[in-house]
Amino acid sequence: MENKVSTFNTATRYGLFAGLILIVWSLITMVLFDRSSFIASFLGILVTTAVTIGLSVMVINFHRDKELGGYISFSKAFVVSILAILIAGAVSSVFSIVDRVIISPEFYESAKDEMALMYEDMGMDDEAIDMAIRMVEVVQSPIGIFFTGVLIFAFFGAIISLITALILKNEEPTPDF
Repeated sequence: MENKVSTFNTATRYGLFAGLILIVWSLITMVLFDRSSFIASFLGILVTTAVTIGLSVMVINFHRDKELGGYISFSKAFVVSILAILIAGAVSSVFSIVDRVIISPEFYESAKDEMALMYEDMGMDDEAIDMAIRMVEVVQSPIGIFFTGVLIFAFFGAIISLITALILKNEEPTPDF
C-alpha cells in the first residue's frame, strides 16, 4: 500500500526547478545566438525536450523510491510527472511573457514586420496580411503566450509522462492467498 505523501508538493518542487533550468537556458540563448536563427530554435527544442524527459524520470524515481517505499502505480507515476511538467511549462511561459513584454518587445515587433513583408512578397493582399498580423498579435499577447506554452507542454508532457510512467512504474506485489 502506498504511503500518504503529497504528489503535488513533489511535482511542484521538481517542476519549479525544471522551469528555472528552462529560464536559464532561454537567457543563455538570448546572449549566445541570433534568436531567429535555425540553430537557436533547434537547440531550444532539443534542450526543452531533454529537460522535460529528465524531469519526468527524476520526479517519478524520487517519488517512487524516496516517498513511496520503492513502489508506484502507473497512474500515480503519470500524475506526478504530468503535474511537474505542467508547472515547469507554466514557469517557462511566464518567463516568455516577461521576455515578450519587458526584455525584448522590439524583437517581436521586427519579426511581425518581417512576416508582413514576406506575405507581401508572396502576393497576399493587404486585408489578408492584416488578418494574419492580428492572429499573430493574439497568440503573442500575454494570455496567448501563457496558454499556448502550457498547452504545448501539456500535449508533449502527456506523451512523455505516459512513456516514462509505463517504464518506471513498480506496482506493489499483491499477496498470494
